[in-house]
Amino acid sequence: MTIKLTGGCHCGAIRYEIDAAQFKWTGYCHCRICQLTTGAPTVPFLTVSVATEFRYTKGTPAIYHSSNHAERRFCSLCSTQLDFRDNNRPDDVDILTITLDNPNEAPPSMHVFCESLVSWYHIEDGLPRYNGWYKEEEQNKEASS
Repeated sequence: MTIKLTGGCHCGAIRYEIDAAQFKWTGYCHCRICQLTTGAPTVPFLTVSVATEFRYTKGTPAIYHSSNHAERRFCSLCSTQLDFRDNNRPDDVDILTITLDNPNEAPPSMHVFCESLVSWYHIEDGLPRYNGWYKEEEQNKEASS
Protein backbone atom coordinates (compact mmCIF):
# COMPACT_ATOMS: atom_id res chain seq x y z
CA MET A 1 0.00 0.00 0.00
CA THR A 2 1.27 3.47 -0.85
CA ILE A 3 0.69 6.68 1.06
CA LYS A 4 -0.23 9.48 -1.35
CA LEU A 5 -0.52 12.92 0.21
CA THR A 6 -0.50 16.49 -1.04
CA GLY A 7 0.16 19.81 0.61
CA GLY A 8 1.48 23.30 0.16
CA CYS A 9 1.80 26.80 1.46
CA HIS A 10 -0.89 29.17 2.70
CA CYS A 11 -1.18 31.23 -0.50
CA GLY A 12 -1.09 28.25 -2.89
CA ALA A 13 2.04 29.31 -4.79
CA ILE A 14 3.92 26.17 -3.69
CA ARG A 15 2.45 22.64 -3.85
CA TYR A 16 4.01 19.22 -3.20
CA GLU A 17 3.24 15.49 -3.34
CA ILE A 18 4.32 12.62 -1.12
CA ASP A 19 4.19 9.10 -2.56
CA ALA A 20 5.71 6.74 0.03
CA ALA A 21 5.36 3.15 1.16
CA GLN A 22 5.53 4.46 4.73
CA PHE A 23 6.86 7.42 6.69
CA LYS A 24 10.37 7.02 8.06
CA TRP A 25 9.40 9.05 11.13
CA THR A 26 6.69 11.33 12.42
CA GLY A 27 7.06 13.53 15.44
CA TYR A 28 7.20 16.88 17.14
CA CYS A 29 10.46 18.84 17.05
CA HIS A 30 11.17 21.15 19.98
CA CYS A 31 14.63 22.34 18.87
CA ARG A 32 15.41 26.02 19.28
CA ILE A 33 15.94 26.57 15.54
CA CYS A 34 12.48 25.17 14.70
CA GLN A 35 11.01 27.37 17.41
CA LEU A 36 12.66 30.48 16.00
CA THR A 37 11.97 29.77 12.31
CA THR A 38 8.26 29.05 12.91
CA GLY A 39 7.44 31.19 15.94
CA ALA A 40 5.93 28.14 17.65
CA PRO A 41 6.99 26.04 20.67
CA THR A 42 6.96 22.82 18.62
CA VAL A 43 6.79 21.73 14.98
CA PRO A 44 5.07 18.52 13.86
CA PHE A 45 6.96 16.77 11.05
CA LEU A 46 7.05 13.64 8.94
CA THR A 47 10.07 12.20 7.16
CA VAL A 48 10.28 10.55 3.74
CA SER A 49 12.97 9.94 1.10
CA VAL A 50 13.82 13.17 -0.68
CA ALA A 51 14.86 11.41 -3.89
CA THR A 52 11.99 8.97 -4.43
CA GLU A 53 9.02 9.90 -2.23
CA PHE A 54 8.70 13.68 -2.32
CA ARG A 55 8.47 16.32 -5.03
CA TYR A 56 7.33 19.88 -5.52
CA THR A 57 4.56 20.07 -8.13
CA LYS A 58 3.99 23.82 -8.30
CA GLY A 59 6.34 26.71 -7.68
CA THR A 60 9.89 26.77 -6.37
CA PRO A 61 10.42 27.38 -2.68
CA ALA A 62 13.05 29.75 -1.36
CA ILE A 63 15.87 28.28 0.73
CA TYR A 64 17.09 29.48 4.13
CA HIS A 65 20.33 28.01 5.51
CA SER A 66 19.36 27.83 9.19
CA SER A 67 22.66 26.28 10.36
CA ASN A 68 25.98 25.08 8.98
CA HIS A 69 24.43 21.68 8.21
CA ALA A 70 20.75 22.32 7.44
CA GLU A 71 18.35 24.28 5.31
CA ARG A 72 14.65 25.02 5.27
CA ARG A 73 12.43 25.62 2.27
CA PHE A 74 9.60 28.13 2.42
CA CYS A 75 7.25 30.15 0.25
CA SER A 76 8.76 33.55 -0.52
CA LEU A 77 5.26 35.05 -0.91
CA CYS A 78 3.44 33.94 2.26
CA SER A 79 6.46 32.71 4.33
CA THR A 80 5.05 29.23 5.04
CA GLN A 81 7.91 26.92 5.99
CA LEU A 82 7.47 23.65 4.09
CA ASP A 83 10.47 21.39 4.61
CA PHE A 84 13.73 20.84 6.45
CA ARG A 85 16.84 19.11 5.09
CA ASP A 86 19.89 18.12 7.14
CA ASN A 87 23.25 17.31 5.53
CA ASN A 88 23.68 14.65 8.24
CA ARG A 89 20.62 12.83 6.79
CA PRO A 90 21.03 13.50 3.03
CA ASP A 91 18.43 10.94 1.92
CA ASP A 92 15.66 12.44 4.06
CA VAL A 93 13.32 15.40 3.88
CA ASP A 94 11.25 16.46 6.89
CA ILE A 95 7.92 17.93 5.83
CA LEU A 96 6.07 20.21 8.24
CA THR A 97 2.99 18.07 8.84
CA ILE A 98 0.69 21.03 9.26
CA THR A 99 1.27 21.97 5.59
CA LEU A 100 -0.43 18.76 4.41
CA ASP A 101 -3.89 19.21 2.94
CA ASN A 102 -4.99 16.74 5.62
CA PRO A 103 -2.53 16.87 8.56
CA ASN A 104 -4.53 14.13 10.33
CA GLU A 105 -2.98 11.63 7.87
CA ALA A 106 0.39 11.79 9.67
CA PRO A 107 -0.02 11.86 13.46
CA PRO A 108 3.22 12.39 15.42
CA SER A 109 4.74 9.36 17.16
CA MET A 110 7.46 10.97 19.32
CA HIS A 111 9.00 14.21 20.60
CA VAL A 112 12.60 15.14 19.70
CA PHE A 113 14.97 17.80 21.05
CA CYS A 114 13.01 18.02 24.30
CA GLU A 115 16.04 19.67 25.92
CA SER A 116 14.72 22.87 24.27
CA LEU A 117 11.14 22.40 25.47
CA VAL A 118 9.80 25.71 26.82
CA SER A 119 8.72 25.45 30.45
CA TRP A 120 5.13 26.59 29.86
CA TYR A 121 4.46 24.01 27.11
CA HIS A 122 3.20 20.82 28.73
CA ILE A 123 3.23 17.45 26.96
CA GLU A 124 0.71 14.93 28.18
CA ASP A 125 0.24 12.69 25.13
CA GLY A 126 2.28 9.70 26.35
CA LEU A 127 4.55 9.67 23.27
CA PRO A 128 8.27 8.85 23.69
CA ARG A 129 10.54 11.84 24.37
CA TYR A 130 14.14 12.28 23.30
CA ASN A 131 16.50 15.07 24.33
CA GLY A 132 18.13 15.08 20.89
CA TRP A 133 17.43 13.37 17.59
CA TYR A 134 15.91 10.02 18.52
CA LYS A 135 18.12 7.92 16.21
CA GLU A 136 21.24 9.13 18.05
CA GLU A 137 19.73 8.34 21.45
CA GLU A 138 18.58 4.87 20.33
CA GLN A 139 22.06 4.11 18.96
CA ASN A 140 23.65 5.27 22.24
CA LYS A 141 21.28 2.97 24.22
CA GLU A 142 22.23 -0.01 22.01
CA ALA A 143 25.95 0.73 22.34
CA SER A 144 25.78 0.85 26.15
CA SER A 145 23.75 -2.39 26.41
